[in-house]
Amino acid sequence: MFLEKQGVRVKHYFYMFGILFWAHVASVNAEPTGPSVGSIAPDFIVHNLVTGEDTTLSSQRGKVVILTFWASWCPPCKRDINRALAAPLADGQ
Repeated sequence: MFLEKQGVRVKHYFYMFGILFWAHVASVNAEPTGPSVGSIAPDFIVHNLVTGEDTTLSSQRGKVVILTFWASWCPPCKRDINRALAAPLADGQ
């Protein structure tokens, strides 16, 4: 009885190892998705909450652009929103 349980357990480990092995092989051979490092980011339009104007990413070429995403329910996001809103005031603009 004990050996039968051990045999079943070994068989389960063997199957798990096989699944993990093939998942790893599939991920190694997968084509990368999204833009690659050093490539130009896709252009998009954003609404500037400070000036009220729309702007495109391509119009900012050559400038430093920081893009962040916020959620109203996220405490660290709320802290970042306050910092971002205070930044133009601290910069004098």
